[in-house]
Parts: sequence; structure tokens; C-alpha cells
Amino acid sequence: MLENMEKLALIVHRFKYLVVSMGAISLTMIIYFILRGDNYFDEYLTPSIMTFSWCFILYGIAVTFEKGSPIIQQNDGFFTRIKKRSLRFIFHIYSILFFLITLLMFYETYIFFRLALSAFL
Repeated sequence: MLENMEKLALIVHRFKYLVVSMGAISLTMIIYFILRGDNYFDEYLTPSIMTFSWCFILYGIAVTFEKGSPIIQQNDGFFTRIKKRSLRFIFHIYSILFFLITLLMFYETYIFFRLALSAFL
């Protein structure tokens, strides 16, 4: 699982500036819609929040897993091995958390699209 997250991070890292700019635009839209106060733009608030959440997750994956986890070598000392194994364990925990958060976002996106399409039908 850790290797898959590192591959995904390399793919997302290519589009990091696009993800950051989309996240900044959607965060600006969220702040604008909240501060505006009227109900005219309420239908655009949820897509802005979803876009910001996806950008936040993708940026987090790109930054966390871009360098990869340390690989244990044969000639490492005892404390170096413990340090590298601890870091790999932390990276495994991060990958599980990112996976669960991504599943949650897929579910929320599904619910949002279902509600948005039911309003038009």
C-alpha cells in the first residue's frame, strides 16, 4: 500500500501547482459565499467545499509521500534500523488514514452528485 501511495504522490506531484491554485480559488469562493450572506449563491457553496476538500487531500498526498519512505539497508546500524522502521510505520499509518479519508470523500461526492441530479430530475 505504501508503494502505491508513493506512485500516486509522484503523479499528483506533477499537477501540484494546479491543485494548489484550484484549492485557493475554491477557498476564496467559500469565503466569499459565506461573507456575502445572502442565499443567492448557496447552490455553489457545496461544490466549492468539495473541490477544496479534494484539493486538500491531493496536496496532502503529494507532499507527504513525494520523497518515499526510508528503505532499510543491510549495513545500517541498530538504531538506524529502528529509526527507519519507525518512520515506515508512521508512513503506513498516514497511508491508511489518507485511504480512509479518500473513501469518505468518494462517498460524500457520490451523495452530493445524487442530490444534485435529483434536483434536476
